[in-house]
Amino acid sequence: MSEKLPRSLPCLDIQAGIKQLEGNKDLYIKLLKKFAECNHDLAKKITDNLANNEEKKARIQAHSTKGVSGSLGATELYLASAALEIAITQGKTENALQDFATILKTVLRSIAALLHDLEDNDPAPTTEKDVDLDILLPLLEKLDAYLRVGDFNALGCYVNLQKIVRNTVVTEEVNTWEAYINRFEYKQVAEKLAMLQIRLRNRTF
Repeated sequence: MSEKLPRSLPCLDIQAGIKQLEGNKDLYIKLLKKFAECNHDLAKKITDNLANNEEKKARIQAHSTKGVSGSLGATELYLASAALEIAITQGKTENALQDFATILKTVLRSIAALLHDLEDNDPAPTTEKDVDLDILLPLLEKLDAYLRVGDFNALGCYVNLQKIVRNTVVTEEVNTWEAYINRFEYKQVAEKLAMLQIRLRNRTF
């Protein structure tokens, strides 16, 4: 699916985003899908929060978008999110919010266009393989250590984890952590990771 990706689209530097993920094109596409699903109405949510004097919620939304957009190669959205976060703090959001909404809309359109071009080229499902606990458990422990101290190296470690568990019985479960990892919600991932470690050690998976 991901071998024919263009280098860039409006407000979306695809090659830069893939580089952020250590060349993992499949993970990049998954993150784009998740971003589009979670943020299609983000500008409205932020606008509504500001209208309801929920500045803290709006600022958190802008901050989270800044982190995710940077990892996706959406540099203009990263800058617009940073500007909006500052504007919310200063109480002067009109221009920053308008710029943010415009750029977000462009990013979402680029993602939609890219996914549309790729949707007919999905690879056939592969046979599920066994989990190699000798490799998997140490990697989970390493990821857990990063998560507990809020280390941004958690993203790279997670990318490696996805490669290790691809087409195994835990693939789907590990993939559900993507959204949390990219919103820097490390505590939630650490909790899910701990449960997986217990099940793996007890062979209950």
